[in-house]
Amino acid sequence: MDDARYEERQVSLLRTNASTLSLGCDYLYFIAEKPERFYFTLGVAMAYWSFDQDQGAGKLTRHSTKPSAAAGVGYQWSATLGAEIRYLHGTTVQTASADAVQAGITLRF
Repeated sequence: MDDARYEERQVSLLRTNASTLSLGCDYLYFIAEKPERFYFTLGVAMAYWSFDQDQGAGKLTRHSTKPSAAAGVGYQWSATLGAEIRYLHGTTVQTASADAVQAGITLRF
């Protein structure tokens, strides 16, 4: 499960705050055919997006749940500890693109 918060932006007197929460699954393909060293990852998830805009006279809140996809590479240092970098592609409210590059530490249990 991923949770991300984006820093607040002000565009032409509109203050906008965006956040997302996603739940999905990944497939890991280990090059050595056992859970060690380098691997590739592919994943799918459902992402819940929330946008709040403060328009001065009132607040507009929009929510959306859309599918997203990810692909990346990683390295497994031990049976439980690894690291990966991945590219995430999704859409938010209407058709706005929500692409990101993520880096993280992985714990396998």
